Amino acid sequence: MAGYRQAGGRGPFLAPAEAAEKLRSLGILPDEIILTWPNKTHAFGDLRIRATIAIPFAEDDLTHVGYLVSVDGGPTVYLTGDTDYHEILALAAAPHHPDVLACVINGAFRNLSPAQAARLARQLDVKVAIPCHFDLFPDNSLPPQLFRTNLKIEGIGDRYRELRHGVAFTFPETPYS
Repeated sequence: MAGYRQAGGRGPFLAPAEAAEKLRSLGILPDEIILTWPNKTHAFGDLRIRATIAIPFAEDDLTHVGYLVSVDGGPTVYLTGDTDYHEILALAAAPHHPDVLACVINGAFRNLSPAQAARLARQLDVKVAIPCHFDLFPDNSLPPQLFRTNLKIEGIGDRYRELRHGVAFTFPETPYS
């Protein structure tokens, strides 16, 4: 957190209960933390951030959330956060019509597997599907191409995008009119 602060970073910090506790333990002042929970929407100018359900890892891990991030007149991005698969993920996100899905694909840690993430992308009919968390841990590293293969099986392989470190990704490729 010190490096973030030294680089000019500041709040507000949007966080579910367990993450808010961790932020306070790192010295973040309570008035910089905004508590969130599934179905809670926060507005910051033309930006909307809605927390959505995430399936917990264990019985004592009940505060994880995903986020639907949208800009007035622009796209909506669904960040699954750490979550296992359940059909409720699509049911909760579908009414918000996400354009982009950024989803975990490290199933070994009770997150979405590449096949489950591809199923979710198809259920939501997203325009772009981006894998994440595939390169975090040596014991749980899957090649992101497995996600692409599963998107192809689901009939939407052309929607795969793999982000590269330090390379900007703009959506949509053609600006809204």
